[in-house]
Amino acid sequence: MITVEEIVTHVGRDVLRTVTTGPGGPPVRDVTLYDVGASTTVRAGDLVLAVGVADHSETARRILREIAAADGAGLCLHASGADGDAEATTALAEELGVPLMRVPRGHSWDRLYPLLRTLVDSAAAVTRGGRQHAEQAEGDLFSLMSALAAVVRCPVVVDDRELRTLAYSSEVAADDLRRESILSRSIPPSWLERLNAEGVLRTLHRSEGIVRFPPWPGLSPAALHGRAGVAVRVGREVLGYIWVAEVHPLTPAAEEALLETARIAAIHIMRREVADEMDDWSRAEHGRALLCGGGRGLRELGIGQDWQAVVIALSGTGDPPGHAAALHREILPLVRLHFAQRHHTYPARLAHELFVVVAEPPTAGTPLTLLARFTRSLLDHVRDRDGVRMRAGMSSRGPVQDTARLRQEATRALAVRGPADAADVVLIDDVRDEAILGEVADHLNAHPHLTAGPLAALLAGAAADDVNVEALEAFLRARGNVATAARDLALPVNTVRYRLGVALKRSGLDPADPARRLVAELQLRAWRARTHHTPPAR
Repeated sequence: MITVEEIVTHVGRDVLRTVTTGPGGPPVRDVTLYDVGASTTVRAGDLVLAVGVADHSETARRILREIAAADGAGLCLHASGADGDAEATTALAEELGVPLMRVPRGHSWDRLYPLLRTLVDSAAAVTRGGRQHAEQAEGDLFSLMSALAAVVRCPVVVDDRELRTLAYSSEVAADDLRRESILSRSIPPSWLERLNAEGVLRTLHRSEGIVRFPPWPGLSPAALHGRAGVAVRVGREVLGYIWVAEVHPLTPAAEEALLETARIAAIHIMRREVADEMDDWSRAEHGRALLCGGGRGLRELGIGQDWQAVVIALSGTGDPPGHAAALHREILPLVRLHFAQRHHTYPARLAHELFVVVAEPPTAGTPLTLLARFTRSLLDHVRDRDGVRMRAGMSSRGPVQDTARLRQEATRALAVRGPADAADVVLIDDVRDEAILGEVADHLNAHPHLTAGPLAALLAGAAADDVNVEALEAFLRARGNVATAARDLALPVNTVRYRLGVALKRSGLDPADPARRLVAELQLRAWRARTHHTPPAR
């Protein structure tokens, strides 16, 4: 059996935070999801996860009384941040002697529930298996693999579900496959192709027991021994695989140790995944705080007041808004891969937009071109893996307290429309002029009185390809030179002069006044942004 305190130790206090411990209480016999919308019975030894119940609510206190009456093991609630009423729940838990734990906001029960169930089930198996298994469960994955190797007297390795090597026993490499897997931290592609071709992984997924596959014909034992494999799973979900290089046949006792170790390894792998998810969630929360509020909580993040920041905005070309959340989950580990070893990085999603905040001490000063290269590598990885073409906008470097402004810069850089072969990564400093003009156009459109004047009559109901409007735009771009405007439009000078005359007559614009020409050009930009009209290609 396992106690509540042992569960908290295994899972980690970043995932489960003990509020009250109680007098010890009964061992945890089962994990129960308490749904207030259904009939849920609490039994002796149940650790209750209250789904959708805030820790400050009266419902939480009612469930506490049910647990106390049934001699349950404890209660887990989502933290709500309502400290005043939450204190009443804490006081009641202390009075009833029921252990109370809180799960940080944003963390999903979907991942915590199977982890807790695996811990409880494995604790029961450890109780049956004796002290040796108990010691294995308390160690790390490397210790677990070494303990298993000592029992089966063969080299062993454990991979995650993506076939990345997590840990291995300490023996000399048994064959080429083990050696290459350890060196590259994953099963080499050539071997993976053979595993898939032989249906080994498919068979492992379908079987809850040990699956064997012999050496492939033509390979010496130095290249490949036969393997005994078992899937590490929680319920039906496969978390990884344990492989034993059978340098000699496994005994029945060795096979039982392999199956038992797979159950214990599930705890370690699930705990690792939950820890990664918590780290991702924490980074996303900090990223959102930085993007919205600037300098709050910088000390907690280890960021100095004099640090500099760069904000990167990411967008999938043509992606529907609903895809942003899924894409965000996919990108988080890739951001860790491409940025985290070099910088304080905080990916975050605001509405349907994805951002990465990169913070550095003032002495670092990583060139923006290098950050752009990291970003381009990230986008290439996403395209190669998921087939999604993405673009990125990058802000200038500024004080970390100004991340809200830097976010606007990154978004503006991303919004600047370039040619069809425009770079995937757009630096605001490369498009500053266009970005400023775009922001001015947005400001004019947000204040309709600024779009009033001579042009209003000309633009009312005008189509995007209105030839008279085109002629006026070209004339203004050419600073009042009709010949230059004609070359820009690839039209005869007389044609441009005629169309310009029509536009000036309809609008009443005086082209001799420099101030009116400037205002007219800005209002034309605002009109195109407002109506999503783009100048026809020439």
